[in-house]
Amino acid sequence: MAESWNEMVELTIMNCWKKMDILPLVSNDEIEFNKNVHQESSGQEKCQIRELLSDFTSKKINPTIIQEIQYYVLITNANIPIKEFLNDAQIVEIVLAEQLEDEQGNLNDSNEELCNILSLNILLGLKNFIIFFKQQMSSDFNADDLKVFQKYLPLMEKKNAEAKKQKSIMDFFDSLKIQETTNNN
Repeated sequence: MAESWNEMVELTIMNCWKKMDILPLVSNDEIEFNKNVHQESSGQEKCQIRELLSDFTSKKINPTIIQEIQYYVLITNANIPIKEFLNDAQIVEIVLAEQLEDEQGNLNDSNEELCNILSLNILLGLKNFIIFFKQQMSSDFNADDLKVFQKYLPLMEKKNAEAKKQKSIMDFFDSLKIQETTNNN
């Protein structure tokens, strides 16, 4: 079974999920929006690279610049999806939540859904905000508040790296077995 699963083409799985109506459909508008966000972040990265290169040509190299170069190399070498993929637990959670809503008859009348935001966009936004925060001379910007935002930077870098990892469906079934064993004891 494991060998068969490994030979499965990703497109086949996606088509099965779509055909079974298990996951919400992604509209062309959402796809276009995510493409635009990706292009915008690419444009921002190009500007940041130009700034880094101009700083890099100076005699003193700021350790922050070295960190940013290393981060850029890490991102450019990674395969970054346009839309974030759901892991098995998230898929099951969505299906169970919809099933519970249907059983209770508490269908949400609002058609407004929260937009999924790529962890990369959050990470880049947080970095930009920290840079903006550091540049402020106003007393309205408290240095202690900056520490709070900086605290979340490593967490978002970790989340972004995790979002890029493909997980095996066997991991999901193994976690279910562990839960069943725990619940039975």
